[in-house]
Amino acid sequence: MFTMYRLILAILVNLLPTTLANGFIENAAIFGDDIKFYPFSQPSYLTQSIPKLPVTHVDPLQAPVGEFQSKNGKKTLIVLDNDGVLFDKPEDVEKAKALLKALAANENNEVWVNSARGLGGLGAYRDIPRLNIAAEHGTVLLVSTPEGKKLELKALHLSAQEVTSAVKRMAGGIRMSLYEGQNSIAYSYKSEASQDVKYMEQNLQNFLNVEHPDFMIRLEGDKNYGEVKHMNPDKGNFLAHLMATGRYANGLSMGDQESDEGMFKAMIQANAQIGGSRFYSVIVSKIPNQQTSAEYRLRNPQEVHQFLSKLILPQHAGFYPYW
Repeated sequence: MFTMYRLILAILVNLLPTTLANGFIENAAIFGDDIKFYPFSQPSYLTQSIPKLPVTHVDPLQAPVGEFQSKNGKKTLIVLDNDGVLFDKPEDVEKAKALLKALAANENNEVWVNSARGLGGLGAYRDIPRLNIAAEHGTVLLVSTPEGKKLELKALHLSAQEVTSAVKRMAGGIRMSLYEGQNSIAYSYKSEASQDVKYMEQNLQNFLNVEHPDFMIRLEGDKNYGEVKHMNPDKGNFLAHLMATGRYANGLSMGDQESDEGMFKAMIQANAQIGGSRFYSVIVSKIPNQQTSAEYRLRNPQEVHQFLSKLILPQHAGFYPYW
């Protein structure tokens, strides 16, 4: 009887409309009137091939401050990854908070932290006035409203809970830490647990291949870190939807990993569409052979803070503890 119930349930789920099965976010202030953002659909914002180059072949960011001023009532868009961009050591989170607070205080800026982390891992930033957060590759948003409140918007994938449960079950007994989001789950571990984790990852991949082939294990950056997520959510897809509203005069995106490449490509394509160079894509890295599509580079969070501090209005500079 139970088997028959599960079979009927599976058939009903497969018959559900795509909009319900995939989930979407709808908010006129963010994406425009009557626009639905489907983060689990195949991204379609890229219409051209954008090549990659080694970091050492990318020009250092030396854009004049005047490039980032509001014009004709349009804002400056500032989109920043978190780890490796705003800080590289946990003890520097307070410096990141101070910088974000000062940037967001300028009403001519629209500031987003665009992270793979869940909202739970970005709690240090939740209460910063006027700051917006895109968590889990743009599937969960925390938006600042004109009234000074925070509005949580999210698209939920029907399979996310089952995948998360499988990861937790397979990780049982292994010395590792789990970070559960609403559509994804990440994990970290110490080197001595590497063999056990690799064995778990093999079993997990076999499970995904059979039960949830649209989910993936993302391994990049820290060798002792992994994330299980749906394959389609992409930081660039979210950013492209923001930029499609046309409310930005200029902007920049900064990231340090492969998962940030979508942001760079979205801004490069926006420049191609307007026939100018108003949007700056910036890789934050000093790894010579790292491949990137970004057009500019900074070496580390210290240089990020030094550059972005130029965009802080004088009356807000007191919030910022210079590196």
